[in-house]
Amino acid sequence: MTSNILLVAGETSGDMLAAHLLHGLRLAGCDLSVWGVGGPALAAQGMECVASIDQLAVRGYTEVLGALPRLWALRRSLMAQAASRKPSLCITVDAPDFNLAFAAKMKTLDVPTLHFISPSIWAWRRERMAGIKAAVDHMMCVFPHEPALYHAAGVPASFIGHPMAQIVPDAPDKAAALADLGLNSHTPVVALLPGSRAAEIQFILPRLLQAAQMMRQEQPSLQFVLPIASSSLAEQVQVLVQQFDASTWVTSTLGKAGTVFAAAD
Repeated sequence: MTSNILLVAGETSGDMLAAHLLHGLRLAGCDLSVWGVGGPALAAQGMECVASIDQLAVRGYTEVLGALPRLWALRRSLMAQAASRKPSLCITVDAPDFNLAFAAKMKTLDVPTLHFISPSIWAWRRERMAGIKAAVDHMMCVFPHEPALYHAAGVPASFIGHPMAQIVPDAPDKAAALADLGLNSHTPVVALLPGSRAAEIQFILPRLLQAAQMMRQEQPSLQFVLPIASSSLAEQVQVLVQQFDASTWVTSTLGKAGTVFAAAD
């Protein structure tokens, strides 16, 4: 029997981690029909993306306030589709401010809810636990100390390990990464990592490029590499790179963040 699952992932990292989750479920023999909010990684796993992860990529209180009408419209649309399509499970991934509130709404439709990747309640805003308990039927944790915190609050939780532990090799092949990116193996490589949201690119990338310019003044042979998180950000990134006259000394690549990590000094 095919399981009808509504999945809502936030941001590029959530798209990647949720895709890894779906891949694992299918390897385990699960027959899934998955739809919801996702990006290219989830689409590659056969998910029907009725909305893009870009709609949940907001930064800071000011941007969140400006995005509220869009976020509310997205929630209403997903609720209406859920009422019609009647999923057997709702999986929310990352983006806890949107997703936990959405999970609480899903429970009004009697849809079981599972949240993938626990918010860092052990580090800050532990008062969120009450809201989590009301919204989430099961919490999937990536760190081994987290389930005990949920069990103490009466929230079912499981430690599943961190998917990145299966993605990132223990000993990265730096030579292969340098070759893949077309970089010189004899001079240091600096990674520029502004983030995966449009607002992060807008506010952080100019500062990183300014810093890179200063570094080049001290050490002209430095190589800089910039992974672009998604194709939707490519034009924005390239405009900024050109504004800083950096297109000749910054190597941009779509995705390949893991390769960039392996290559960078």
